[in-house]
Amino acid sequence: RDTLTPEEYDIGKERVKVAYGILFMLPGIPSIYYGDEIGMEGMKDPYNRACMNWENPDKELLHYFENLTSFRAQNSEFLAEADFRIVSCEDRCLVLDRKLNNKTLRLITNTSKFEIDIPDELKQVNYKIVFKSNEENEYTLKPRSIIVFEIEE
Repeated sequence: RDTLTPEEYDIGKERVKVAYGILFMLPGIPSIYYGDEIGMEGMKDPYNRACMNWENPDKELLHYFENLTSFRAQNSEFLAEADFRIVSCEDRCLVLDRKLNNKTLRLITNTSKFEIDIPDELKQVNYKIVFKSNEENEYTLKPRSIIVFEIEE
């Protein structure tokens, strides 16, 4: 088989969003493997990656990458200097902080296939949502998705 089923593609797309969301919050300079931003598939040789296919991009995924790179650019000075800390990693939920002075960017990921609740302690601080992979709200996180909060102390 040299292509994904529509269901496999949708799950893969959600996983790509989570992976790049984490990557763009880590220290260092993120890099996008060509074609990921438009949903190019790659299987075994000779189908592992063809030439860039701009004729039929996944526009939703491209829009996600445009927003993600814009988010990173808007916070580049902060992320270049901010401390990095893994807050928790359990039950398919990763929480990490980037902190500098009185500002924290907190990434919460849900890699499971179930919706999860946002931790209660976040509801007790002054925050705003600054990036999300889906139509998340501030209390729940959909399956295979991310959300980034800016917390002011």
